[in-house]
Amino acid sequence: MTYFDLVWAAWFVLFVALELAAVFGAPWQTLSGTAWGIEHLSDVAKIVTLAGLTVLTVHIVFRWP
Repeated sequence: MTYFDLVWAAWFVLFVALELAAVFGAPWQTLSGTAWGIEHLSDVAKIVTLAGLTVLTVHIVFRWP
């Protein structure tokens, strides 16, 4: 397991923990809900989010550090 695998695993655990806590009554909104709210307000945010997800996907698929 490489350093980058550990970084992705840590990010995944953090994301899932925050999402589950929000679903079960934490006083904050889910990360997905926050992203949707920002994208709903701005077309630029939609483009930036889509570009970020595209870059992330390419990095994961081709395993670039």
